[in-house]
Amino acid sequence: RPILYHRTGGIAGTDDRVVIWPDGVVDVNGKLFPSARGHIAADRLNHLIVMFRGWDELRDTYLAEVNDAYTVTITYGDKTITALDLAGNDGGYLADIALPLRKACLNRNVLLRPLGSTIYVMPPYCTTEMELAHAFAAVAAAVDEVTA
Repeated sequence: RPILYHRTGGIAGTDDRVVIWPDGVVDVNGKLFPSARGHIAADRLNHLIVMFRGWDELRDTYLAEVNDAYTVTITYGDKTITALDLAGNDGGYLADIALPLRKACLNRNVLLRPLGSTIYVMPPYCTTEMELAHAFAAVAAAVDEVTA
């Protein structure tokens, strides 16, 4: 099964894709990503596949609505996980917004680890739909608070 990384949205209205094929070929194209083709070494590809164990146990998608954010989806088989990357912030993983986002989420009883302007939500398999809804509502409210 191929692995698809897809980033859309943001101020630039981007639509970027990275596909890692089962034979290790990597295709990159999009509005902001330069088109390229490469290959992953077999040992690194095997390690990547091992990291996807249990992927089929996840719900199909986890979404939240946030203005001016990139939506990053990773699809493997029929399952997708979505992360939001706040567009327009400089600094990548070192962006100053991470600590205020973390604090705003903690104030809503949600423990997340934003990396700069990227918020990853990777709930354990036992997370209920109600807990996920709470987490995504907290993320949306925290982003609104911090970016207002």
